[in-house]
Amino acid sequence: MPDKLVDQPSNLVKFKPGNRPPLAIRQRPRDECKHAHIEVDERHRIVECGDCGQRMDPMQVLIELAEEIRSIDWRLDEWHQYHRERHAEWFDDQWKEDARKIKSEPLDEPGRSVWRVAREYFDAEPLAIEKSRGAAGGWYVYDSPGCALSIEYVKYMIERRKWEAAKERKDA
Repeated sequence: MPDKLVDQPSNLVKFKPGNRPPLAIRQRPRDECKHAHIEVDERHRIVECGDCGQRMDPMQVLIELAEEIRSIDWRLDEWHQYHRERHAEWFDDQWKEDARKIKSEPLDEPGRSVWRVAREYFDAEPLAIEKSRGAAGGWYVYDSPGCALSIEYVKYMIERRKWEAAKERKDA
């Protein structure tokens, strides 16, 4: 019975060792095109590299684009998380700084005298006053958020205004 199988004609093609094409494993050289610019021919449904013109597998291009978008999305999430944390730290620092400021006329005499000088300088209530925690320990007056003037400067400017007003009266 085995002889009958061998004698029957077969639709398989036998390759002789000399007729086989050599196995070609092609590695991309380092200077070969990276296919960074993709062109899509919508009419013919063809995807090609815009630089070298090589046809590309549309499904592979779609997968690579999806992976790139996912990577960008992850990086954006990390960036947003970092900035939310930094913003929270900044607001905590601002809150602590604002908590040290005196926002209404103080009861103690040194603070009250600074408040009066500031009111005279601004011709209105100051936004806040604060005693510096530094080595000098001077007072600062705030006329707007983030704009602080030392009490020495404020006193100097009040004296200068008085001097200029007296000079104008004398000249008139």
